Amino acid sequence: QKETEIQDLMSKYETAMQLNVEFEEQLQLKEREIQNLQNQVLELQNTVKNLQKSNQTQIQFNQQPSQFSVEKTTQKIQQQKEIFKCNVQKILFPEGTNQKECAAKRQVSLTQGDNNSLVWARVTENAVEQSGSILISQIINILAGEDARLFRSKVLAARKAGYVQDLFGLIQEGILDQIQPKSVIQVFQSVVVFTENMALCFDFGQNTEGFEQFKKHLEET
Repeated sequence: QKETEIQDLMSKYETAMQLNVEFEEQLQLKEREIQNLQNQVLELQNTVKNLQKSNQTQIQFNQQPSQFSVEKTTQKIQQQKEIFKCNVQKILFPEGTNQKECAAKRQVSLTQGDNNSLVWARVTENAVEQSGSILISQIINILAGEDARLFRSKVLAARKAGYVQDLFGLIQEGILDQIQPKSVIQVFQSVVVFTENMALCFDFGQNTEGFEQFKKHLEET
């Protein structure tokens, strides 16, 4: 009976961790949506300024005040092109007193066009639902292979040692530089991507080709 209770508790714990991953991704997605809206406002402001200055743009208003058409001779917007796609485990770093990473199956892709982007999505039987994305231009650092393996091991060791600062606190306060993990995780093909306020980790498992291509694309862009 005790074994059944323990298994039940472990199942509830895993479910809670999975929900935590989903919540973090939804939060990141909302933050990204807000940032996209802010970028769109700036783009609209710039467009208005350009329309006022350019002789190549003609605005023709119809009789109905709520409708108008814009004719422009500017260059056509380049369409986004998907240059990479792969199934991975998206790793959520432990926070606070938690001492274990959480993993969720995701599809990661890279797009090229007006805004080169890194996108991750949830794959279901019926659809692929985008969970979040960042612009490639937002990336400030990348750790891959052995470097990513050591970083992940140091984060786990810091949590086990009782450090509860957020991930960037561990980095900025030099805690991870001081940590010497007693053991290193047995993961060789993962990539950690940093922006100014986010750290994303993608674990490719045994998919060497996908790992190498993903790393190469990021390094080239």
